Amino acid sequence: MASTEGNDFDPFGLTQVAILPPKCDITIILHEEVTSIAAGKCQAGSAAHTNIEGSLHASFVSSDARKNVPFELRMRDTENHVKSFVRSEMVANRNIVTIPKSAVGNVPLASYTCDGMIRSMPILVQSRARFSNNTCRISVQVRSNLNNEGDLTDFSIALAMPPFVNANAVRVTKGDGTWDGLRRLVKWTKSNLPKGQSFAVGVEGEVLSPIGPEDHTENDPFPIMLRCKSSTEQLSGVEFDAFEVENHPATIAVKKFCSFRLLHRVT
Repeated sequence: MASTEGNDFDPFGLTQVAILPPKCDITIILHEEVTSIAAGKCQAGSAAHTNIEGSLHASFVSSDARKNVPFELRMRDTENHVKSFVRSEMVANRNIVTIPKSAVGNVPLASYTCDGMIRSMPILVQSRARFSNNTCRISVQVRSNLNNEGDLTDFSIALAMPPFVNANAVRVTKGDGTWDGLRRLVKWTKSNLPKGQSFAVGVEGEVLSPIGPEDHTENDPFPIMLRCKSSTEQLSGVEFDAFEVENHPATIAVKKFCSFRLLHRVT
């Protein structure tokens, strides 16, 4: 019979379990605050000048109840848009991240800024103004890009009426909108827009003096400001991932979530 004396006796295999690398579930959460200005006349497929302020958070769950192993954070900038990258105190040299056991929930890892042209915006905005005698009619159509990952939500559209329109004779003709005569803004809201779909809004107003075809045209400025959100995608080409660090064995599984909030202007 084999001897069971000494330190080698391990009937439940506890020694083997202890040497297995911990299983680590890392969730990477990226959010971008985006401002953009349509490049030229806003038509389908047009580009936009963008500025992006991004934030990166992560949560860490480990099978090791004593401590969290460090991991390497890697960034890839596919569009060469990143202008600055600031690490939090949890990110050391060579982008080695150590999240303490005491940290609960999502912890900040870094922030970054980007600017540049985006060729395919998540929304396409078209507007048209028509003049007839002393009446001006403006229509705006918003389309969600068919290539979006998911729905766009929390729409807010503001259209500025020029001084030649009588503030006391403005009427919303389409959409859930209101007229603010003091600020000379028409505002519409919409809760959700599935990808590839569109919606339209409209308004008409009285021009202060009778006009002819040569006085005003559909190219007259009616500035538009649009806000919306996405909980399924980002606008920059920045990518982040997590990897095992040398001499710190671990089985790492990574989940990624991204979102943005957009302020888009059409002039």
